[in-house]
Amino acid sequence: QSFLQPFGDIFLRMIKMIVVPIIVSSLIVAVAGVGDLKAVGKLGAKSLSYFVVVTMIAIAVGLISANVIQPGAGVNMNNLEQTDISTYVDTA
Repeated sequence: QSFLQPFGDIFLRMIKMIVVPIIVSSLIVAVAGVGDLKAVGKLGAKSLSYFVVVTMIAIAVGLISANVIQPGAGVNMNNLEQTDISTYVDTA
């Protein structure tokens, strides 16, 4: 599995290298295509309000599902095996 690590790193770097220019160029083309500065402001306000509403919905769904499911509620921490994590700390 460790021999695949460089390929995964290269793939993720390539994705990051492609995504940012696509987003920036699409924003520039969208603003240039609208033309009117007032319309750009309205579009920005709509986008910001959409972002805020969807973020609030996501937070509500996350909090409700965490309170209903209660992940980790039945885990007894005293019975867990304690191991040395120094190798993980060094790699991080």
